[in-house]
Amino acid sequence: MEKITKVHPLSKSEDFLQANIETLKSLFPTIVKEGNIDSKELEALLSDEIETSDDYYRFNWAGKSDARREANKSSTATLRPAKEESENWDTTP
Repeated sequence: MEKITKVHPLSKSEDFLQANIETLKSLFPTIVKEGNIDSKELEALLSDEIETSDDYYRFNWAGKSDARREANKSSTATLRPAKEESENWDTTP
């Protein structure tokens, strides 16, 4: 089994945030201004689909935005199976 070091490409999880940004840019090319997303332009395109009222239920807490940003960061703590350290690898469901 190949040892995965910190510099190995498989040592990090996929950067979902960057992938989603690239998807937005490809779906809505007019929102890209100098390589970045223009949130006002995106809001104008999606105006009918954006919820602006406070008359709906939501689950909020202090630090929710920070927690969301942290959850979207790329991780270097990806778990990998270690067959040689496992008991009954082939028979355990």
